[in-house]
Amino acid sequence: MAPIKRALIIQTGFLGDLILSTPLIRATKETFPSAELFFLSIPSVAGALAHNPNLTQVITYDKRGRDRGLRGFLRVKKKLREIRVDLALIPHRSLKSALFAIGAGIRKRIGFDRSAGFFLLTKRVTYQWGIHEVERNLSLLSPLGVNPRPTSPELFPSAEEKKRAEEFLKEMGISSQDRLVGFAPGSFWPTKRWPKERFAQLGRMIKDYGGKVILFSSSQEREICEVISSLMGRGAVVAANSFSLLESAWLLTKLRVLVANDTAPVHMASAMGTPVVVIFGPTVPEFGFGPWGQGEVIQRVLPCRPCSPHGPLRCPRGSWDCMLRIGAEEVFSYVIKYLRR
Repeated sequence: MAPIKRALIIQTGFLGDLILSTPLIRATKETFPSAELFFLSIPSVAGALAHNPNLTQVITYDKRGRDRGLRGFLRVKKKLREIRVDLALIPHRSLKSALFAIGAGIRKRIGFDRSAGFFLLTKRVTYQWGIHEVERNLSLLSPLGVNPRPTSPELFPSAEEKKRAEEFLKEMGISSQDRLVGFAPGSFWPTKRWPKERFAQLGRMIKDYGGKVILFSSSQEREICEVISSLMGRGAVVAANSFSLLESAWLLTKLRVLVANDTAPVHMASAMGTPVVVIFGPTVPEFGFGPWGQGEVIQRVLPCRPCSPHGPLRCPRGSWDCMLRIGAEEVFSYVIKYLRR
């Protein structure tokens, strides 16, 4: 095999997808230690890769903003071509991702056989169901004769980011001795959100036990956190949209446990070594997006599950049993294990 001087990983999906690609970043750098390693991401989540010692550069593709349309695609493709990449690893399964690789003149293009642009790849790897996304992403190295041991996702907050997060907790009157529990009640997909009222009920149970609650979400979901905080009464801290991605990541290290829907904060917590309790509704862990490391999964076995790879906008049966049959008392029974530690 010709030497690899520059490699590129293409993942322009959501934040969780990016975080679960970080073990592939490490494994690729370990496979080609002298190569420069680039990463193509969307700008809204690219900050999570800041300070990653294995990356040479993160290139952003604002596919819903300034790079929208053909002109933006060509602009980013030109930038990739100028780098003169030798190898592209493509966990993202869109046609556009494969088009970037071939348009940039990359001679080795490895992706999944379920990619919409599979016919543009030089090597296709079987997309395996029933394994974790971390392992699935690492399988992209198998055509190169490399089978790395799976490692945890990883993020690298700077000293300044850590300091800002800790100053916030101090301002909120939270100390290292507090039994702090995080809630991540949002999701891009409405049917994946456990009801706000259940989160608030759980929060009151945690408060009665002597714990404190901090709520995380994106700017679009801040209202959800405000409602939960209001329903809980005093004692909840809302950190929604107050911090950068890596500042939020460091905040997660201060938790006893994070309670979350099937969404990106689960993987951020895993990357920071924080235990998680994940509530699965229309989706299932077998898709490969369960917690990596310390984690508990709460779900209901129903004939209608899973109903969608991501979660539909509305329950197809109109009952939403997958979420409504999960009570706050049950979730608290998992949380209390971590509060007692």
